[in-house]
Amino acid sequence: MFKIEVRVRLARIEAQLTALTALVVAVGQKEIQMAKTLDDLILDVTAQSDVVTGVRAVADQIITQELAIKAQLDAAIASGNPAKVQAAADALANNTANLQAAKQAIADAVAANTPAAP
Repeated sequence: MFKIEVRVRLARIEAQLTALTALVVAVGQKEIQMAKTLDDLILDVTAQSDVVTGVRAVADQIITQELAIKAQLDAAIASGNPAKVQAAADALANNTANLQAAKQAIADAVAANTPAAP
C-alpha cells in the first residue's frame, strides 16, 4: 500500500513539474517575442529620428536662403537701384518656386519613411 501511495504522489509531482516546465517555456517564448517587438520599435524610432533630422537640415537650408535673399533685397532697396531690386525679387520668386517644388518631395519622403500604425 505504501508503494502505491508513493507512486501516486510521485506521479502528481511529475505532472506538476511537467506543467511548470511548459509554463516556463511559454514565458520564455513570450519574452523572446517582446524582445523582437522592442527591437522593431527601436528601429522604427531610429528611422523616424533620421527623417526628422533630414527635414530639419532642409529647413535650416531654406532659412539660410531666405535670410540671404532678404539681405539682398534690403541692400537693393537701400541702393535705390531698380535693377537690383528686380534681381532680388527674381531671386525670391525663384526660391519660392523651388520651395513649392520641394514641398511635395518632402511630404513624400516623410510619408515613405513613417511606419504604418500597428
